[in-house]
Amino acid sequence: MKQKLILFISFILFSLVFSISLRAQSSYVDIKVDQLSDAQILQMIKQAESIGYTEAQLEQMAAAKGMKEEEIQKLRLRVNKLRNQGSTAQIDTKSVSTRREFNETTAGGAITNEKKEKDEEVVSKIFGAELFTNGNITFEPNLRLATPKGYIIGPEDKLIIDLTGDNEVSYNPEVSPEGIISIQYVGRISVGGLTIEQATSKIRAAMSKTYKALNNGRTLLAVNLGNIRSIKVIITGNVVKAGTFTLSSLSTVYNALNACGGPSANGSFRNIQIIRNNRVIKTIDVYSFILKGIQQDNIRLEDQDVIHVPVYEKRVEMSGEVKQAALFELMKGETLQDVINFAGGFTTQAYTAKIKSFQNTDKERKIVDIPASDFASYFPKNGDKYVVEAILDRFANRVEISGAVFRPGTYCLLYTSDAADEPRHVE
Repeated sequence: MKQKLILFISFILFSLVFSISLRAQSSYVDIKVDQLSDAQILQMIKQAESIGYTEAQLEQMAAAKGMKEEEIQKLRLRVNKLRNQGSTAQIDTKSVSTRREFNETTAGGAITNEKKEKDEEVVSKIFGAELFTNGNITFEPNLRLATPKGYIIGPEDKLIIDLTGDNEVSYNPEVSPEGIISIQYVGRISVGGLTIEQATSKIRAAMSKTYKALNNGRTLLAVNLGNIRSIKVIITGNVVKAGTFTLSSLSTVYNALNACGGPSANGSFRNIQIIRNNRVIKTIDVYSFILKGIQQDNIRLEDQDVIHVPVYEKRVEMSGEVKQAALFELMKGETLQDVINFAGGFTTQAYTAKIKSFQNTDKERKIVDIPASDFASYFPKNGDKYVVEAILDRFANRVEISGAVFRPGTYCLLYTSDAADEPRHVE
């Protein structure tokens, strides 16, 4: 085992040094093992048995090429840890994203890491991104609730059909791939694609021919789910992890977005499309949920649904004396006042008479001061940066009285309405 571990480490060091030697002298000196994912290291481990270099030789080569001793030690510890965890079984050699990440890191790690850090910095500023990037926030569906009446029955669902009253009997049929259940003494009933409520009515009509007491209410019928099947949902576009995801059949759009990590740095939070049978059936605006708690379009997903996250169309940045500085995505027709509202409004120290706007032109940047009277009519441009400055740390009408007076201290200076610059009296 020890010899195999040495062989694994040797291969990794060789791979790093060999790829680095093809690049400029400054690129490999800065390699950080902590920035390599487990998948990248595991990809190299998989091929390690074909390499016959000794650990000592490769460590000497790595040191000669500029790799720091502490990085070599970290790499050795990472390999040892992964081997102890048995993580090699988790690697997906067919994963295109893993191979791409591996190639980019070994061939141009500095560039890849710089881009990744830049994207992470952008995502950290995007309003709403924390909803999907915060590990403490989950959108797991509650599987202990009563079966929703709008639940769509599909293949592999198991139904619990209970008769109580004059007739006491229970059936547990499974829905076939054709959407059909079979009930003893009743026959076959097609329930695929129906809601629980619709299926209950159809099952009652079919069973009433056998159980006559269903017609006069002396026997009652209840239909519920006996298990929760899995569905496949495809997530495409600008998301952190695109692909096909296996979810429970009770999952909603937010469950799926949480599973894929949410929109990426260029993804839209306000135009998320749910596509069913090649037709957009809903468009999700995450801002409605974040700002108002409204999730009326957060529909329950069905098997083979597609969630598509397009790129954003307009995004501006608000900073300074607002309650929540961030990058905000705007829809058509929204104004600067909407941006202020998204940011939670001004702080108590904000200078609200004007907002300073930094804009991009075709050739350069420019600054525009937007007065408060134009907030509700000004339409931001993509890439605008708004800065709300603080009020001046001074008083417009303060005087201080000290010495031989009854009440020394600070007082306001009152002015006449027709001569604002002339003091009237001091209280």
